[in-house]
Amino acid sequence: MSGKSREPKGLSRRQILKAAGIAAAGLATGGLGALLSACSKPSPAPAGGGGAASGAATGAAAGSAPAVTGLAKPKLRIWLFKSFVTKGNEILEKQIRTWAEKKNVDVEIEFSTFNDIFTKYAAAIEAGNPPDLGELDAVAPVRYKGMGQLLEVDDVLARVLEKNKGFTSDERVNLMVKFDGKYWAVPRYSMLSMFYYRQDLLAEKNLQPPKTWDEVVEVAKKVQDPAKGIYGFGQTLNRSFDGDDFMMAIMWSHGASWVKEDGKTLTFDTPETRQALQYAVDLFLKHQVEPPGAAGWTDANNNEAWLAGKIAMTNNGASIYYALVSQKHELAGKTRLSVTPAGPKGNFTADNSWNFGIFKKTQHPDLCKDLIEYIMSPEQWKEYMTNSIGQAAPLYKLHAEDPYWKTDPNFEAIMQNGMYARLPGYPGPITAAAAEVRAQHVLTDMASSVLQGTPIDQAIQAAKRKIESIYKAVG
Repeated sequence: MSGKSREPKGLSRRQILKAAGIAAAGLATGGLGALLSACSKPSPAPAGGGGAASGAATGAAAGSAPAVTGLAKPKLRIWLFKSFVTKGNEILEKQIRTWAEKKNVDVEIEFSTFNDIFTKYAAAIEAGNPPDLGELDAVAPVRYKGMGQLLEVDDVLARVLEKNKGFTSDERVNLMVKFDGKYWAVPRYSMLSMFYYRQDLLAEKNLQPPKTWDEVVEVAKKVQDPAKGIYGFGQTLNRSFDGDDFMMAIMWSHGASWVKEDGKTLTFDTPETRQALQYAVDLFLKHQVEPPGAAGWTDANNNEAWLAGKIAMTNNGASIYYALVSQKHELAGKTRLSVTPAGPKGNFTADNSWNFGIFKKTQHPDLCKDLIEYIMSPEQWKEYMTNSIGQAAPLYKLHAEDPYWKTDPNFEAIMQNGMYARLPGYPGPITAAAAEVRAQHVLTDMASSVLQGTPIDQAIQAAKRKIESIYKAVG
């Protein structure tokens, strides 16, 4: 990523109030609409006591909270992302409970999947009852910080950085979590989409792995055999992490974007956008290399299709490879990972990080920070990383230097793909408005409407109006 490091700005209270028109227009389902109302009225104190103390953001100066003694045991509500990498989920929960036992703290842990994590946070914020500590995806820090929900975490992040030799790229990571000169979340890892292909099926046809999106189409046509239930490519355009990330990658690789480098000037209705959208829908309508029903898949369906041997190529995080290796699946040795294919303007993939955010209403900020520091310690992190089989791509230098990343040839692509990772709002910074475009699935809704019969120009105009409404409301 070139150019100077830019710190995206959050969403002010005034901007939130301006944004009420989006909710009225019905554009936010489980997203901005619910969150706006939470920021425009007083919120009740969370269960178990009053609001956060005035010094909540100061953190533990010594870097370690002492074990709690006395009659009343403090309780932390902790929300985590339930990934398809089940071993990683188990290890993270075990680490939290081990810490809690040592510190004499009660913990209530809840996991949420891709499908419900956005609406769950939105409902909790609207009710004035968010968790103490939550795992946040790449667009959540800028959204929730702008809505006044998060504490800054400069102090604990400084300790995490010291123990883990700093970020692999300050510029890349700062775009995710640093706004208005302060850090609002502690990054854990990068979960990038990779390009998967069946080496055995390609070899049977004497085909080389595709390096461009055009080559993906040609290889898919030649390798598929619908009579045997094998399709060339499996990629949803439905509302999902997979669909949203795919559409952003296709857009960027064709030179399209919805906003310019300044993060404010909108630029959506362009020939490049038409070219990108045409490519995406042609996978279904013209080339017919997608399995029946793939347009409506959720994030789990291409994983299932791969393990069932029904697709020859797909775009996905490392969870498919985790399942193959951990299950000793017969396709593990036949599956190859590569960097995301290139379009006319190069290689691009959507940057997905998972981060810890401390919510402002917590009564126990020091305990939250101590728990983060414990989880991100080198010893605890190595256990999580090495059992996640590629899912936890490094954002810290110490993690990237670990010999583990040399143990599997497929890991090389995971390490390389970070060079092509961009956040919503590219070529500008991620902003609250850009995050809303992603959270409201504007790009996948546009593509899905074309698959359902809407003319491309009409679909682009509808998406353009949505984007304009979001940016007008948010600023």
